Amino acid sequence: MFAGPAEGPRKILLVDGHADRGPEQFTAALCGAYQEGVRAGGGHVRRLNFAAPGAHFADPSRIENALGEIEWASRLTVIAPLIKDKLPVTLATLFELSWYCGVLPAGEGQVRTIITMDYPAFAHRALLQDVTGANGSNHGLSLPGSGPPLLIGSIQALSPGQRATWLDSLRGFGAQDCDGRNERKPLPKSAPLSGQDILGLTG
Repeated sequence: MFAGPAEGPRKILLVDGHADRGPEQFTAALCGAYQEGVRAGGGHVRRLNFAAPGAHFADPSRIENALGEIEWASRLTVIAPLIKDKLPVTLATLFELSWYCGVLPAGEGQVRTIITMDYPAFAHRALLQDVTGANGSNHGLSLPGSGPPLLIGSIQALSPGQRATWLDSLRGFGAQDCDGRNERKPLPKSAPLSGQDILGLTG
């Protein structure tokens, strides 16, 4: 199931953790701007929508597909909302499974996490001072393989100028993330897991 990727242009998977992906949502624009940046930087980008609570884990084939997409990538970028002071449970569980199965990109800093929230970002910055750990998260705000996340606060109240600045930043992140080689760590002997095995881990 999980075969190593061939060398070539940087392969980036954008994981969209927002349940509402309507074109009028600013998060949709953030995802689009990041994808534009990756393409401008000469990389390949795919987008994985993984937000609906429970729906993905009720179907093992969806989990296998998501893990296959993560295994394809040499770098991951996650854009997700803050829900009850944490990342969505569905998304966090997916990354724990990815770490367990050995399909996360190798090396430090290969997972970029961007969190959007309705209230000011400074309200949560204090929680990020002690974010550590290679296979876990502190305060529910980091994912395995990632460092402290970037927070975009007051997302519903941003002015047109502030939105334009954030979109430019996301394009820049996309181009910047194209730097580097497609290096992967070896898979553990226990991989691959079947979809039914993975479903059992989430029960």
